[in-house]
Amino acid sequence: ARSHTPELFHIETVRGVGYSLVVPPSAERLSEDGAGVERPSGGSRPDTTRPKPRLAPVVLALLVIVAAGLAFAGWRTLHAGTGAPPIARVEVAPFRALRAGDPDVTRVSQATRDAVIRVLRGTDIPVVEARTTGADATSDADFHLRGAVDRDGDAMVINAQLLDRDRRNVLWSGRFERSLSTPARFPDQAAPRIGDMLHCALRSRAASNRPMTDAVLSLMLQACELRRPEPQDAPQFLAAAERLRDAAPQLSVAQSMYATAAAAKSALSPDTPDAAALATAARAAAGRALQLDSTNGEAYFAIGISYGFDRAWAAREANFLRAEALSQGFNIMGDIHVRLLREVGRLRDARELNLHTAADDPFGSDQVSTLILLTALTDGREAAEPLLQRFRLVASPEDTDGLRFNLTFWWDSPEAARALLATTDNGSVGLKSCFEDYLVEVERPSPHRGLPDSCRMLQLDWRIRMLAREGDIDGAYREIAQAPRGSSLLLALYYPEMRAFRADPRFMPLAARYGLVDYWARSGRWPDFCTESDRPYDCAAVARGLVDPSRPTPDLKPVPR
Repeated sequence: ARSHTPELFHIETVRGVGYSLVVPPSAERLSEDGAGVERPSGGSRPDTTRPKPRLAPVVLALLVIVAAGLAFAGWRTLHAGTGAPPIARVEVAPFRALRAGDPDVTRVSQATRDAVIRVLRGTDIPVVEARTTGADATSDADFHLRGAVDRDGDAMVINAQLLDRDRRNVLWSGRFERSLSTPARFPDQAAPRIGDMLHCALRSRAASNRPMTDAVLSLMLQACELRRPEPQDAPQFLAAAERLRDAAPQLSVAQSMYATAAAAKSALSPDTPDAAALATAARAAAGRALQLDSTNGEAYFAIGISYGFDRAWAAREANFLRAEALSQGFNIMGDIHVRLLREVGRLRDARELNLHTAADDPFGSDQVSTLILLTALTDGREAAEPLLQRFRLVASPEDTDGLRFNLTFWWDSPEAARALLATTDNGSVGLKSCFEDYLVEVERPSPHRGLPDSCRMLQLDWRIRMLAREGDIDGAYREIAQAPRGSSLLLALYYPEMRAFRADPRFMPLAARYGLVDYWARSGRWPDFCTESDRPYDCAAVARGLVDPSRPTPDLKPVPR
C-alpha cells in the first residue's frame, strides 16, 4: 500500500487491540530470435473458476483458508520494492461493454479499467491511459492492454489481452468469470490477477541478464499466470516453465522460473515417484540461474521450496532470507517464509512478516486471511475483527463466510458458533451435523472423551484440535500417532486450544520426532509457547536431553516464576 497512488490502505496499530486496516475513501512454438509472435497456441490458461454454489461444504472453505500457504495460493508479486529495475510502460485502453443497454455490463467494464490502472500503478508499472479503445498506439508505450466485459449464462465475464507495441500480436489473453449472484467487487478481484501476472513477467523482463524478446515474454506471461498452482495444476505450471526454459536457456529468469515450478510440484506432491528427481532438477536449474545472474533472488527461493514442507527449516529459511535480500518486494517469498515460521511455532515473527506482505498486496485475500488468523492467535479474537472487515472487500462471499465461521468456531462461545452455523447455507449434512454435535458436547459441564461419530470424516488436524479443546488429551495423542507427517499437523500444534496438549510430557518427545526440537535447539529460535508463564517445563533444558541422548532428559517440572 505504501507505493499505491492514491493510497489504498494502511495498517495502524491500535493500543490494546491489535492492528486495523484503514481504507481511505479514494480507495473505494516460439524462439528467442524475435520472429513474428503468434497468439500463444492454446493461449494462457483461461481463468474459468466460477464460484462454487453456496451449497459447497463449509469445511472446505475453512480448510482451504487455513492451508492456503500449502497450495501456494498466496503467490503474488504486487509490489516492486525499492531499487527494482525500471519496468516497461503499458498502455491501458477502456474495457468494452459487449452488451449495449446492459447497465451491469457497462458498470463492470468501466470499473475494471479503473481497477486495472490502479493495480498496475501500485505495482510500479508505468501506465499510459488510452482515451478510446481504437486510439492510435502511444509511441512511448511498450505494450497495450485491452479488454471487454460480457455475460455468459449466469456469469459475468472479463476478457483481457496484452499486445505488443504495434498491436499486431497477442502476447497473452485471459478470461475471468464471476457468478451473477455474487458480483460484488468483481473488478477489484480480477484486476490483481492481471496485475500479478503482468508484474511477474515485466519485472522478470526488466531484471533479465539479457534482452527478452516478445516471443519469450509471451512464454513468460503464460508461466507467470500458472505459477500459483493447486496440487492438481502443478504439472501445467511445470510444462509452461519448461517451454520457457527451452526457448531461452541463457536467461537466468527462465532457469529460475523452471526451478520454481519443479520445486513446487515436488513440494506439493511429495509422495509421487518423481518428487525427489524434481527437487534435484530444481536445485540444478537454480544453480544455473545463479551462474547466469548471481543477483537472481528467485533462484534462492526455488532452492528453499525444493526442500518441501515440515522439514529442513534452517536451510529453507537461509535461502528465503537470501532471496528476500536480493529481490525485495517479491511477496511470494514472504508468503512461504510466513508458512515456515508457522510450522516451527514462531507465530509473532510470522505475523510481523505477514504484516509487510499484506501491506504490499492490498487486494490479495490470501495475505489478509493469514494475517487475520495470526492476529487472532497472537493478540486475540477481537484484534482480528477490523481485518475481517477488510477481507470482505477482497474475498468471495463464500471465503468470507468460511473465515468468519473459523474464527467463531474456535474463538467464540459454542453457543455463538452454533447460531452462526444455523444461518450458514451448507449442503454437507454430515459435516454440519459433526459441528453441531461437537458444539453441543463442548457446552456440557462435564468433560467428554472422543468425538461424535458424525466427525469421523473431518480432516485430521481439526479432529486433533477438537479433542484437545474438549479435554481429551489422550485421544488427541492417539490421533496424531496414527497421522502421516504433514505441515497442517505442525500448524495445529500452536493454536490456543492445544495449550494442555503442549503441556503434556509427551509433547517435546513428539516434537523431537518431527525434527522440531533439533531446529529449536540448534538455531536458538524458540517457539512462542516456550515463553508461556504456566508451561510445566523448561524448553531448552528438555531439548538438550532430547538432542543429545547421552544426557538425561530432565523431569518435566514447573518452571520457576
